[in-house]
Amino acid sequence: MPRGIFSRLLNPFVKGELELFNGLSEHARLTLKSLNIIEDALRSGDLVRIKEAEVEVGVIENQGDEISRVLSQEVSTGAIATPIMGDVEILIGKVDDILDKVHILSREIRRAMSICASPEVKRVLAEDVIELIMVDKRGVEEFIELASAIARGDDWGKVRSHVLVISKLEDEVDEAKDRLIDKLYELAKEITYVEFMSLLHIVFTLDDVIDITKDAAYLTSTILMSLGA
Repeated sequence: MPRGIFSRLLNPFVKGELELFNGLSEHARLTLKSLNIIEDALRSGDLVRIKEAEVEVGVIENQGDEISRVLSQEVSTGAIATPIMGDVEILIGKVDDILDKVHILSREIRRAMSICASPEVKRVLAEDVIELIMVDKRGVEEFIELASAIARGDDWGKVRSHVLVISKLEDEVDEAKDRLIDKLYELAKEITYVEFMSLLHIVFTLDDVIDITKDAAYLTSTILMSLGA
C-alpha cells in the first residue's frame, strides 16, 4: 500500500475516504445482485421471468442512484480531501454507470426474448450471453473486493492485485466479444436483421460493463496513489 494510506484511513479527520469506499462497495453489490437476477432469468428461458427481472433491476438501479447521490453530497460538503475531489466525483459516476449499463442490459434482453424466435438466437442468449455475464460478474466481484480491501486498510500489493485481475477480465471479455460477433455474422443468413441487431446491442452492452468496471478500478488506483503522495 502506498505510504500513508493506512494511517489516513484510520484518521477520523479523513473518515470520509473510508465511507466513500464502503459506499462504492455497497453500490457494486447492487450491480452484482442485478447481474445475478438477469443470469437466473436467462437460464430459465421464461419471458415472464425475464420481464420481472427487468423490473427488479430497475428498482435496484434507483437504490444505486440514491447511494451515488449521498456519496456526491458528502464530497461536496468537504468529507473528501480537496486534491482528490474531482477524481472522486468521476469515480462515483463511473460506479453508477456500471449499474446503469446493467439496467440497459435487462431491457435489451427482454426485447430480444420478446421479438426473437429463431432457435439460433435463443441458443446464443442461453450460452454465449450468459458466458459474458459470468465474466462481467467476476469483474464486479473484484471491484467489490478492491473497495473492501481499501476500507480494511489492506496492503498495496493486495489492492493492486484486484486492479490487475479486472484488467485481465476485460481482455477476456474483449476476446469473447470478438468471437461472438464473428458467430453472429456467420448466423446472419439464418436470423433476421432485427435479431442480429438485438444480439449485437447486448454484446456491446456487456462489453461496456467490464470496460467501465476497469476504468473505475484504474481511477481508484490513481486516487490511492494521490492519497499516499
